[in-house]
Amino acid sequence: MPIISSKNLTLYSYNKGNSLDNYFYIKSSPKQVKNSEYIQLHQSMGTIVSIKINVSELEGKKVAEKSIQLIDKIEQMMSFYNTSSQISHINYKAGQSWITVSPELFFVIEESKRYARLTKGVFDISVAALTALWQYYGKLEKVPPESLIEKTLKLVDYEGILLDEDNKKVKLERKGQKIELGGIAKGYAANRIIELYREMGIKSGIINLGGNVSLLGSRYDGAPWGVGIQNPNRDRDKCLGIVLLADTSVVTSGDYERFFQKGNRLFHHILDPYTGYPAKSELRSVTVIHPDSMLADVLATTIFILGMGKGVELIKHFGDVELIIVTDKRIYLSHNLVKKFHLIEKGFEIFQI
Repeated sequence: MPIISSKNLTLYSYNKGNSLDNYFYIKSSPKQVKNSEYIQLHQSMGTIVSIKINVSELEGKKVAEKSIQLIDKIEQMMSFYNTSSQISHINYKAGQSWITVSPELFFVIEESKRYARLTKGVFDISVAALTALWQYYGKLEKVPPESLIEKTLKLVDYEGILLDEDNKKVKLERKGQKIELGGIAKGYAANRIIELYREMGIKSGIINLGGNVSLLGSRYDGAPWGVGIQNPNRDRDKCLGIVLLADTSVVTSGDYERFFQKGNRLFHHILDPYTGYPAKSELRSVTVIHPDSMLADVLATTIFILGMGKGVELIKHFGDVELIIVTDKRIYLSHNLVKKFHLIEKGFEIFQI
């Protein structure tokens, strides 16, 4: 039974001896459970944030309070949907003027441009103009007109994101351009929370930002955490397997979260910045495991768009990256995960990448 369910990933409490009999389900916030494990849930960044730390209730409340303050601060800076956010100010003034931003936001935008160059534009935060277009038509369960997609596609250009390093200012080169940090902001936030945990003396804990999961240390009993991987063919919280991990981050991108269907084609939310349409990689989900949650966030989206072959080639440029790739009937695991992954669902074949 899952203890924390959120978006793409489900977190399990995992016992030594490969059993799942020591679990608990979180129904309220905050809550303290046995073995001094403190849980608090919070609505932020468009999802339910789960904070789980192995400390006393008194200490847990202090850590959770600081964590929530930090997450809310990041959301206020980086939210695409909050009209008062710094991102919204940048988008509103596109093609007009420079916007002074916080050092944190400048760093994330600067890193986003760096990753855009490394991925040859497959990861591109300026795809936001297309995202807004598809969201508008998607609510109506319609595909945008091809002419409108082609027109909007011309606004997708990460080189048009201008940066003033000395004064921490950002400007979008052309009117109508937009940026959106949905593929990197949660990874950044997860990194910051793990840093905060360490600064406050926490040695064992989890931050789950709606599917971006970062793990500090191991469980209270020294066993690894078990992270469940969503079965893309079934309802949310139906996991096809669990992977046993410690001191790392786990991020999944999949086609099953936000989508609509027209005829035989599924139109999901992960857009290919080269075509302007939802990516057609024939993958159902990509899970990236790496200590840097921001990098894992970027790579999960990028590999989903690129597909199996090019995606596996891409990770050779980054150290310590592990992959779980799911298609309709197959699960592909990178070498180091073969002994850490435990299949739950029937009907899947497992292959090593």
